[in-house]
Amino acid sequence: SIALVLAAMSAEGTTSVDRIYHLDRGAENFEKKLNALEKIVNDMEKGSLSLEDSLKFFEDGIKITRECQQALKDAELKVEALTSEISTHEKSDADKT
Repeated sequence: SIALVLAAMSAEGTTSVDRIYHLDRGAENFEKKLNALEKIVNDMEKGSLSLEDSLKFFEDGIKITRECQQALKDAELKVEALTSEISTHEKSDADKT
């Protein structure tokens, strides 16, 4: 169970959710972050975590949520920029004819 993993990691001095879920914070892998968030939610919903561990998971869940929201905003801006370039290019081509 996740509580046993946390207990073992606490004994080692590490309780990072990153280590439990093998989440690389530097990676820009949206799906991986979303899956990690889903696992955190599922583990918290089981109700087997201590209050301290629940707070750590909640904090990491919020952090991952913010990272996912930023990734979505970045993707939206990129799509807007690309579609703007396309429409500008098409308008420029139409003006030439």
